[in-house]
Order: sequence, then structure tokens, then C-alpha cells
Amino acid sequence: MTARYRLRRRLGQGGMAEVFEATATGERGFQRKVAIKRMLPEIGSVHENMFLDEARIASHLHHANIVSVLDFGLADQRPFQVLELVDGLNLQRAIELGLERGAPLTIELALHVCSEVAHALEHAHQACAPDSQPLGIVHRDVKPANILVSYDGDVKLSDFGIAFARDRLERTEAGIAKGTRAYMSPEQLMAGEIDARSDLFALGCVLHALLGGESPMNPASAQELLEGQELTLSRAVPEDLAPILARALKRQKRDRYGSAAEMAEALGRALAKRIQQPPKTLMQHWMRSLRPAPGAPEEEELAIDLAAESSIRPAGRPARRPARRMWAIAGAATFAAIGLAATVLLSSAPPVTNAPAAKAPPISVAPAVVPPSTPPAASKVEPPAVRAAMKSAPHHRPVAPSPPVIVPAPAPAPAPAPAPAPAGSGHLLVGGEGALRAEIWIDGKASGFAPRLIELPAGAHEVALVLPNGARVHKQVTLGQGNTPSSPVRWLLP
Repeated sequence: MTARYRLRRRLGQGGMAEVFEATATGERGFQRKVAIKRMLPEIGSVHENMFLDEARIASHLHHANIVSVLDFGLADQRPFQVLELVDGLNLQRAIELGLERGAPLTIELALHVCSEVAHALEHAHQACAPDSQPLGIVHRDVKPANILVSYDGDVKLSDFGIAFARDRLERTEAGIAKGTRAYMSPEQLMAGEIDARSDLFALGCVLHALLGGESPMNPASAQELLEGQELTLSRAVPEDLAPILARALKRQKRDRYGSAAEMAEALGRALAKRIQQPPKTLMQHWMRSLRPAPGAPEEEELAIDLAAESSIRPAGRPARRPARRMWAIAGAATFAAIGLAATVLLSSAPPVTNAPAAKAPPISVAPAVVPPSTPPAASKVEPPAVRAAMKSAPHHRPVAPSPPVIVPAPAPAPAPAPAPAPAGSGHLLVGGEGALRAEIWIDGKASGFAPRLIELPAGAHEVALVLPNGARVHKQVTLGQGNTPSSPVRWLLP
């Protein structure tokens, strides 16, 4: 069988897949540059389901602001995706290069980018399956590293690797939050119920990061948000844009924009008041100022046919990073481990946190068994014959009992050594819609109100909630050092 795709350059490798620039070939000399994302051979079936989910979800999306999935197949029993290749940079890398070259992203371009992403999200949120049933897609990882900008000024949302959808094969375990912490909505952070408005919160974080230099969801602000306060905006946010951000970043979903289309409209109005030129033209000029100089050295072609290769890496030559900045689209698990140099257009941001760190096994403290200070008195047991005689004899004629039989009590078993107290501390997250404004009591002491992230000594704790209606609920939790702020023990009331 003639190979349909020829791999040209390796663009990166992560924990789940490797990504290549490739050429799709066809009849009568047809050729097209594409990105090939291929699973690594050692990946298990769970990640294979995630890989397939990403392709299936993205295959339903056909929008100018979303990276297209063109094909899906198997080679050497390993699945691969064929994706649109975007000649440009991810937004985070573009901002870094702009700062290095004295060409920072302007407020107008920040508004344009977020408006385009809002349009992409509206399309994803409204997407339906062939049976016309809503797919219920929520991206769950909107951030600058997953927004691609081409040198022609196109803005595209990528990476649906951890997107939620109605018909996913791989289901997120209850109590597990997926996404990138700095761009998570409060309900996503607490592993609660998410919907399209969760993505709008993340997009608000992106706009805040573009305007103010960082996401508003730093650890301190996130804690305040979980405790019932609203986020504080950076002073760098222009006055006319503060209401847009304040609404997108509301703690309660019901107070945010009702849809991505509504948020896109607000962003578009703000942008129209600031510029007269087409925003795509401005974006094109800015991106081309970041383009590498012509004549940059290219890496030697791999020249490997996808349908026939047994090893992607040519023998005798280690994989090298290409000098050309070309964005290849990969899934969330792929980007989690990719750490390419600036010459490769893949995210140089901190790794995507698709799932929290593995929790340490619960630590249970066995109560120490303390022997009595003095042995118990010997038990006196009457012989059966004596007991029968006493029952039948008249009360005025007591029968003198036989000498009692003394049965010594068994010697107490040696007490086991007390279990050592666990060292360190762990974190407990109390939240959920049913726990809002509930008073938290831990080991008999008041500990504030839910929702709240609490650090406690490792070990077992008795937790009680006094709900606003006066009802009390109890739960015993066991914390270990593996229960970090990003992977706490969660008690969420629906």
C-alpha cells in the first residue's frame, strides 16, 4: 500500500505522543503540509481512549478559529491524527518574543485574540452530533499556550485533549479536576459541575493575563475566591475593559456571560471603539515582525513513509529540534512533557496539568491498646450442681454451697507498639453547591466557612458541616502528604 503521509521533521515529543511536520500526498502530484500526531508505543489503553476522544471531539468542529482534524488512522497498530498545520506561534511564545524584541502585544490585539477565541468557543459549545443531539463540549483548558496565531494573522483554538463531551470514552474520575490551575474556574477547581460558562471564566483569565501580565487566579486569589470573595483585577486593566473582565470572572456561573457569543459581542464593541483598521491586519503586521529571518537552517528531512516505518527516528542520528518555528497541534498529555527550545513552535509554558498528582495511600492511625494498670480480679463461677440446688431449695433453707471454683482470668495480650504519627500535612477542600456558606468544624474546632481549602496535619480528622438551614453532616477524612493544594482530598456536597 502506498503511504499517504511522509514525515518530514520531528516537532516534539511528550508523554503520550510525538508530533511531526509531514506531507500528505495524493493522485496527480497532490501535496499538502500537515501535522502528524502519533501515540508512543508504550502508552496504555486509557490514554489511547483520550487520544481517540480528542480526535472524535475535534472532528465535529468546523470553524475558522479552531484547528481542524483532517484524518485519523493506525500505523504499526498505533493511532495517529492528521491535523491542520499552523505556520506561526502559540500566543504565549509570541508574547515572549514580542517582549524580547520590543514589540509587546497591544490592548487592541489582546481584545482581538480573545474575541476570536470566544467565537471558537461558541461554535464548540453549540456543536451537535450527527443525530442533532448537543455534544455538550467544554474545552476545559483555555490558556495562551493553546491559542495559535499564524504569521498571516489567523487566531485558532487548539488542544481538545481534555475537553469534556457527552460521548467521551475516557471519563474523568469523580473528584478529579482537569485543566491548568491558573486558568480554572472555581467550579472546575473544586471538581464540581462545569458547563460552557467555565470556559468563559478561563477566557477572562486569558484576557487578564494579556492586559495585566498574569492570570488573576494566583494561589492567594484562588483561595479568596473559594472563600466567597470576588477576584481583584490588576490596575493595568483599562477602565473601559474592567466591566467585561469583572463579569467573565464572577465566582458564580449564573453571574457570568450567558454564552461565548455574548462575551464575543462585548469584546468586539470594546475593540471597535479603539481602532479603525481591520484587527487581522494589525495582527498580521505584529506576527510578521516576530517571524524568523529568511534563510534560517532547516533540519534534514526524515523522509519516512508513515504507513511503512518501524521506527520514526532514523538509525544512527538522534532526533534534533527543527530551527523552523512551526506549530504542530498535539493533545494535552503531549504538551505536558514537551520542553522544546524557542526555535520550535510548541508551548514553552509550564506543563499542562491534565490531572492532579497521584495521591498517596491514605494513612490510618491505629489506636494504641493500653493494658490495665492492675490485672482484673479473678472471676467466681458457681458449679452447675450448686446453681441447680439453689434454685430448687426453699428460701428458708439455704444450701451451703461447695467451695467456689476459681477460674483465673487470661493474661492480657501484649499491647502492640503505637503506630507512629504521620509526618507532614495534607490539604482538604470542602465545597460544592450544597456546602456554600456552611460552617466547617474539624476535630471539634471551628475552621471557617465553605468553600475552603484547608491545610491540616497528616492523619485522620473528623469533619462536620453546619449547613445554613441548621442541619449537620459529618465525615471522617484521612490526609497524607500526597494531598497537595492541587490534589487535595475533596468533600463536595451536590
